[in-house]
Amino acid sequence: MRINSKELHGTPVFTERGISVGKISSFILDADTGKLIEILVSHRGIISGLLSDELIVPWNAIVEMSQERVVILDTSIPAEARTLAKQPITSPDVILKEHGS
Repeated sequence: MRINSKELHGTPVFTERGISVGKISSFILDADTGKLIEILVSHRGIISGLLSDELIVPWNAIVEMSQERVVILDTSIPAEARTLAKQPITSPDVILKEHGS
């Protein structure tokens, strides 16, 4: 699947447990290979109180990526945020696939 960079910017980012982390603000590409290395996420809510800058998520921590959402490993956010953020996504149309499937 191909995703246009314009479509990627602003895409909502969630953890596997359904915690809303923020939106993609930018991404880093390897100039030699053209591959995506990291996404940068503008965070909000509980995450914004624990981080001062954008959250950097490496490619190997991305579980799912589409035009509608990006799902990252729960461990991609600070432990304090994982402990404090208990609000799962309530929308029935959002189903997160398990990592590695």
